[in-house]
Amino acid sequence: MIDAILKLFAYVVEFCYIIGGKHYLVGLILFAIIVKIAMLPLSIKQQKNSIKQATLRPKEMVIRKKYAGRNDQPTQQKMQNEIMELYQRENYNPAGGCLPLLIQLPILLGLYQVIIRPLEFLCHIPKDVVNAIKESDALKEIVSKTLEEGQTVEKVIKSMPQIRLVDIINNNFSDFSSQISEYVKSVEELPNFSVLGLNLADTPAINTITVLWLVPILTFVISFLSMKINKKFMYNPNEGVKTDAATGCSTKMMDWMMPLMSVYITFVVPAVIGIYWIFNNIFGTIQQIILAKVMPLPKFTEEDYKNVEKEMNGKSKVKKSSDGTGEKKKVRSLHRIDEDDYVAPQPEKNKKTEAPKNGLAGMIEVSEVQEDDTKKDE
Repeated sequence: MIDAILKLFAYVVEFCYIIGGKHYLVGLILFAIIVKIAMLPLSIKQQKNSIKQATLRPKEMVIRKKYAGRNDQPTQQKMQNEIMELYQRENYNPAGGCLPLLIQLPILLGLYQVIIRPLEFLCHIPKDVVNAIKESDALKEIVSKTLEEGQTVEKVIKSMPQIRLVDIINNNFSDFSSQISEYVKSVEELPNFSVLGLNLADTPAINTITVLWLVPILTFVISFLSMKINKKFMYNPNEGVKTDAATGCSTKMMDWMMPLMSVYITFVVPAVIGIYWIFNNIFGTIQQIILAKVMPLPKFTEEDYKNVEKEMNGKSKVKKSSDGTGEKKKVRSLHRIDEDDYVAPQPEKNKKTEAPKNGLAGMIEVSEVQEDDTKKDE
C-alpha cells in the first residue's frame, strides 16, 4: 500500500521534472502548484467551515456573556457544553477544517521518500541493482578518497542516501555505466539537483556556515510571514474572548515554534525539501488571500450583537414555578449556593383574637350567620 502511494508520488514528481525541463527546482515548483490545485476543494470546504463558525459568532458571544465573571470549572464546563449544543443545532463541526492541515504531513513525507530515493522512483532502477552499486569496488574506492577522521568506508556507504549516490554516479558515470546502462543511458538522464552552482541534494550543515544556509533562513522568514498574513485572512475563534496570561503566552510561543521547527527540519533533510516547503508556504498564503476575497468572512456590528442577544433571550426557556407563574431562571455558579437563593419564610399576619361571646350576644350572632347562609342557598 505504501509503495503504491510512493509510486503515485513518483509519477507526479517525474512528470513535473520533465515538464520543468529536467530542472529539479522548477519541477518542485510545479509539484507544489499541483498539490495546491488538488487540495483546492478541501481548502474551499475549510473556508466554508470558517464562514459557518463566524456566522455563529454572535450567538456564541451571547452564551459567553451569560457566564461572564464566573471562572470556576463547573461553570466554564457548562458554558462549553452550551456552545457545543449550539454547534450541533446549527450542523457545524469545529474539526471540519482540519483535514487540509492533516494531509500536508503525509504529502511531505511521501515527497521526502521520492526525493531521497531518486534511483528507484525517477530512474526506475530496481532496489537490488542499487544495493549492488553500493557494494561495488568502484564506489568504495571513490568514498575512500573523501573520508573524514573517524569514518570508515563501510559506515559511510551504509548511511549514504540514494540522492547522494546520484551525485557520485553523475561525476563518475563511466565507473557505473555497466550496472545501470539498462535503465540510464547517459548522464543527462540522471536527476540534476544543481541550481546556480548549488547542489540541492546536500544537507545544510548546522556547524558549518555555507551558502546552503540560505535555505533554513528563507524557510524561517517565509514560514513566519505566512503565519502572520494567514491570520489576517482566517477566522480567529479567540478574537474578542478574554484569555488568561498562560494561554496568550502559549499562542505567541506557537508563532515562533512552528517556523523554528521548520528550520530544524531543513538542517536534517536535503536542501531540496526546504525549497519545496518555502514554495508550499508561499502558494498556500496566496491561495488563502484569494479565498478570503472570493468567500469573505461575515462581519458584525455592535447592533448585530445586540439584536442576536435580544433574540436569544426572547427564545430562552422560562421555568414554571409551582403556582403556574413564569420566571426566568437566573444563571448561578454551579459550585456554591448564592446567598440570594435563600428565601426566608414569611411570618403569618397576626389575627385579632376576640374573646368568645357568651349569653344573648353570642346567640344573636350565630342566628345572623345562619340567616345569611339560608339567603345564599335561596
